[in-house]
Amino acid sequence: MRTQIKRISILQTSKVITLIYPIFGLIHTMIGIWMLTSTEQPNWLGILLICVPLIIGIFGFVFSVIGCCLYNLIASKVGGIEFILEDLESE
Repeated sequence: MRTQIKRISILQTSKVITLIYPIFGLIHTMIGIWMLTSTEQPNWLGILLICVPLIIGIFGFVFSVIGCCLYNLIASKVGGIEFILEDLESE
């Protein structure tokens, strides 16, 4: 069965991305904190590491809105992404 994605919901997709990206930011922050074992680091670096998940979430929302709008525009001209769905028999 061939199926085509004709349109992507802009706000719903952006909400999901906005919630996923800060998790990546937290991972980045944990790695950054682990790497900063020296106490002689500047104070702004700690503030930056705390703010990174929020910043990544905001950028994730903005760029997913832009990406969804571009996808919807291009898909309306040339067609959407096609994929094949297959029903699997339960064992």
